[in-house]
Amino acid sequence: MRIKIGDMMFNNAKLGELILYVSQLCEKDRKFGATKLNKILFYCDFLSYLNYGKAITEDEYQAIEKGPAPKHLIPIREKLIEEEALAIKNANYYGFVQNRTVALRDPDLSLFTPQEIDLVNRIVHELCDHDGRSVSKLSHMFSGYMVASENEIIPYETALLDFDSPTEEMIKYGRSLENFAKSCLNKEYGDS
Repeated sequence: MRIKIGDMMFNNAKLGELILYVSQLCEKDRKFGATKLNKILFYCDFLSYLNYGKAITEDEYQAIEKGPAPKHLIPIREKLIEEEALAIKNANYYGFVQNRTVALRDPDLSLFTPQEIDLVNRIVHELCDHDGRSVSKLSHMFSGYMVASENEIIPYETALLDFDSPTEEMIKYGRSLENFAKSCLNKEYGDS
């Protein structure tokens, strides 16, 4: 799928097909709306990067008020709507208007590895009890989002960051490496 964004042509069929697949999986989820879609896509890409070294769609994610969001979601979503592959259904969710994406055709899953499909299925399952507000709060605890400025791109490498305090076992292991590190530095820079 090719989309013109400004002067740039963006090609990301996987993001479009992932939107369709997640929309299909969440078809009966009353809590599924635009915010939840954004967060599911975010977790799919960043957890894939964390666990397998490569994001599923490789789209850029930016920090917005409600949490990380795929930079090219809107133009890809609009292209899917234009192709009559996707529709937006407005639903009432506890007095709020919920914009739900609805797949009008089956996604092309041949673009994904079995490992990627399994990860998407697990993420959708894990987040099934969450609504947009709670998945948004969860995403605000992601280290990459916490350090990003508004509208800034969140690097995939931030999935590797951990702000938890080290355990006693980790501290002990780190200290056990101290002499080894010093010897390496001495070899590299000479004794000083």
